[in-house]
Amino acid sequence: MMPIFGDPTSFAVEYEMSEEPHREWMYGRVCYWCKGSRVGDFSSETSLRDVLFQLERMGCDDGQRASDRFDSAPALEVFRLLDGALYGPERPELAIDPEVVESEQWARHKIIPELDVFDDWKGFLVETGRGDRLLLSQGPHSDVVEVVIESGKVGKAMAAACRSLAARYDGFLSEPG
Repeated sequence: MMPIFGDPTSFAVEYEMSEEPHREWMYGRVCYWCKGSRVGDFSSETSLRDVLFQLERMGCDDGQRASDRFDSAPALEVFRLLDGALYGPERPELAIDPEVVESEQWARHKIIPELDVFDDWKGFLVETGRGDRLLLSQGPHSDVVEVVIESGKVGKAMAAACRSLAARYDGFLSEPG
């Protein structure tokens, strides 16, 4: 059985441990769900340990992804600003002042783990008083999908998956050699 954390019709995290997970490397498959569709390549294996570590890091930003700049700007504009600042602009003349990016902590909006199974995807989360704006795009990143999700649901799904993965990881670490 594949654990799914959250609601796949809005946002969820799914993973499945491989039959031979190679102990603490915890090989398996992972994806996000957004509006009933998978985000990521669930057919490929990756290190769920790396998923765990990245979800833990991203979880530190829960409740801190609000931004006056991104609150009501059009989804495509927000995506392009964040994408250009964090991954490099499409054109050099579109570069964002790095001091603005740093002072406003734009990296906190990233919610897609940097893993091979998500290579084709980019996603950002902006927390607003009207719900959380999830902005997703699959390469070549010309189309951006915006989904407004009840505040906190994305963070709760990621945290639940993180707790489950952490319990499995701790179990592998405590097993004798």
